Parts: sequence; structure tokens; C-alpha cells
Amino acid sequence: MKMPSNRLTMRAMAAASAIAMICSFCAAQGIPFANGIWARGDLVILFARLSSCGAPYRPVQPLVSTGGGETWGVTGPLLESSDLEYFLDTGSELFTAGEDIAEGPAHDPFLLIYRATDNAWQQSEIYDQASELLGIARETKTGGFLAWVRHLELKNDDWSGPIFLHRSLDGGKTWSVVRKVRRVPRRAPGLRFFREHLDQSRSWRLTKTGSRAERRQDDGKWHLVTILPLPIQKGCSN
Repeated sequence: MKMPSNRLTMRAMAAASAIAMICSFCAAQGIPFANGIWARGDLVILFARLSSCGAPYRPVQPLVSTGGGETWGVTGPLLESSDLEYFLDTGSELFTAGEDIAEGPAHDPFLLIYRATDNAWQQSEIYDQASELLGIARETKTGGFLAWVRHLELKNDDWSGPIFLHRSLDGGKTWSVVRKVRRVPRRAPGLRFFREHLDQSRSWRLTKTGSRAERRQDDGKWHLVTILPLPIQKGCSN
């Protein structure tokens, strides 16, 4: 039996209202359900926050869909008490960088690399002490990395310290301290600086504080594909 058009309209309005409530709550709390998206055709990776499930922190977990956002699974490492702060998309590789925030202050900044060619993840530590990652860039000629890190020290009940330039010459696997610097540059010749968010990748984007994943279709318009949080983000089972 065909449903009356006014009932269909009411259901559509109710669904739109529910979506708006979810997005409004997310925005009001200032909590992104995902702060990064990377896409190649129907392959999509979201850098998403999971439910804390009673733990002190909300873990970050890369989620993957190979069917254009229809179903989602887990990929890459579970970052139990970390923040992902910087992103760089080079095409075949995705670089993300962050630091551990457990028990404060920030410490152990790291680089996480995803390679689409072999679906492989690589995580390396930039510095293993109390520190704050202020910026990171990739050298266009050598493929090496530069990271600007504030080495933190507790003085007069306040964490502060000088900024040091760190460098990796082996694709981010190992790092060394180069020298002390005064500031972090915003741009420099021969360097590609990581962005603080990755809210669009090719024909995919994140909107509404990371609570909606949309895809640009052949008509040139953006269409809603996924509303976050996904069930996999809310579950607390192993």
C-alpha cells in the first residue's frame, strides 16, 4: 500500500531534525567524531574518536571503508590516549602526526604513515620525553621530515621550554635533534607543511564538526553518505 505523501514528508522532516540534533550536540560539545578523512575512489579512511568505555581518554582509531562508506571496519593502530594534530596527503601516502596526552603534560610525539600501495601502517616516535609538537613538514627533494618540538620542563608549577628542530632522513623511522630554534615557520622553500585538519580528500569531505561524511557526486553536488558516530565508534566490546 502506498504511503500518503504527507506522512512521507513528516518522516523526512523527523529524520532531518534528528540529524540536526546530532550535529548540534556535537558542535556544542566541541567534540569531533572524526578530524581527518582520506579517500581514493571507494576506499575511505576516517580518523575517528571512539567511546571511552570507562577509560580516562577517548581513543583514536582509523576506520576504513572499501565500499564507498556503506560498511566500516578497523584499520591501523589504536591510539588509546593520543591526539592526531597534523595531516599531509601526498597522493599514495598519508602522513599524520600527534602526541600522547596521558596524565599530562604532552609527551612522545609520533609520526604515523599509511601507504595505499601495500595497505601498510608505520608508526615512529619523534621524541621520547615531555614535549609539545608545534609543527611538522616534509622535504620535497629528499623525502625527509622536519619536526619542531618544544622540550617541556616544569618550572614554577608551569610547563615550558625551548623549541628544538628534529629531523628524520630515513622516511620517519628514526629521528635526531638538529638544533635549538626561536620559532616555527609557517612556510619555507622546499618544504610541505602538515595541515592541522584534513577535512577534505578528493571527492570526500567532513562537515559539521566531523559528524558527517559527504561525497561529491557526478552532478557536482555534495551528498550525505555517513553520519557519525558510527556503531563501531560507540561499541565497547573487544
